[in-house]
Amino acid sequence: MQANPDVNFLFTSSDFLYPQIESVLKPLGKWKPIGDPNHVIMGGIDGDSRACRLMRSQYVDATGVQDLFYEANTLLAALLKAIDQHASKPNEVLIDKGFALTQANMSTRAKDMWGCVLPPPKSGV
Repeated sequence: MQANPDVNFLFTSSDFLYPQIESVLKPLGKWKPIGDPNHVIMGGIDGDSRACRLMRSQYVDATGVQDLFYEANTLLAALLKAIDQHASKPNEVLIDKGFALTQANMSTRAKDMWGCVLPPPKSGV
């Protein structure tokens, strides 16, 4: 931020980094909600409860979601299939395409993001 103080877009590799991002942007007057002229467009990857909370409060614009519900259902189906077929070394590749949760689709897709459905950890993250 010191080298590029005019940053207006930020992508983080994981939603768990938002507290550190906030601690850098806040003193610079850049930790602002969507619509504020000083808002930094932000997105991340994961789909945890922190990302959900920050999206609902309009600080985060979008997040790439690891579709935990799809992963769990697909894995269980594959395990049951392997058991039924007596496969001792199943080698099927299971792909989670995930999805992007954005402010535009939040009202219809938030229920599909695990961080918006599962209760947050007791640590309050």
